[in-house]
Amino acid sequence: MLLTAAALAWSAVAGAQSDDVVARSNVLFEDGKRLLAEGKVGEACDKLAESNRLAARGGTLLNLGLCHEQQGKLLAARRELRDALALAKRDARADRIPIAAEHLAAVEARLSFLKLVPPPNVGEDKVEIRIDDAPIARREWSAVAVEAGRHVLVATASGFRPRESVVTVPEGPPQRLTTPIEALVPEGAGPATATTPPAPADANAKTTHADAAVPSGAAPLRTAALVAGITGVAVSLITGAWALERKGVVRAHCNADSKACDPDGSDAASLGRALVITSTVAFAVGAVGFGAWLVLPDGRAPGGAGTGGARAAGFTLGGAF
Repeated sequence: MLLTAAALAWSAVAGAQSDDVVARSNVLFEDGKRLLAEGKVGEACDKLAESNRLAARGGTLLNLGLCHEQQGKLLAARRELRDALALAKRDARADRIPIAAEHLAAVEARLSFLKLVPPPNVGEDKVEIRIDDAPIARREWSAVAVEAGRHVLVATASGFRPRESVVTVPEGPPQRLTTPIEALVPEGAGPATATTPPAPADANAKTTHADAAVPSGAAPLRTAALVAGITGVAVSLITGAWALERKGVVRAHCNADSKACDPDGSDAASLGRALVITSTVAFAVGAVGFGAWLVLPDGRAPGGAGTGGARAAGFTLGGAF
């Protein structure tokens, strides 16, 4: 009996609190509509946002989206109007559906959109992309709504360093921009550092085979060249294989005679061209890296006038290669 009485008392208290919250939400909603009618848009949006926080309802959400549209907060307005439209359709609110749909279309017409192309050396399912610290769902990569201005894009994947880039959307007419993300760098790859060898004390002194010395920065440069060679060839092979896979998608989604493609085929063709360019550039970088690794000295001291001395002389500025 005591437990039953306690439960009934608690239910009564919870119900009273709920009624109080709804009442405060209603007051804020009415205040927001009044302020909006008076042209006090900023204050109105604050009231409506608090009302929606206390008791989220389709009508409050719709009015909040309309308020943010007037305030120029287009991304917030788009999000709220999309949710309000979904709720109106769910509840069969014929009075709200056309208003939400009309204003949603007007907001989207003022926004720019980014098409994100993921890094070529990491699978799409392993990459996370954030814009202005907000995660972007993979299904939205083809059309990410953004306002004009500067946006920070960060791509991350396990085992790779984060890749940060800045995208600036110009003011004026809405833009549709393709934003490719460069290949991610493996976490274990060291930075390529170049060390400039010190100038000789006597600029007029001639370097002979016997006293030639290997520059002190040669060993780090040689290591960096080897890393660049391995990374370049690896990226070239990966992007080349991916490009071949995209070619298969193009064949499946494009007409060979008319050259017409559906959206999947067009996206595959665009990405395939980017992958071919990336593969070619990466292979060139790898070839240069391996070539430099073969040519640069290993940093060991020369062996005097014998064979070692002759080898060192081949890399001195005045000697014969």
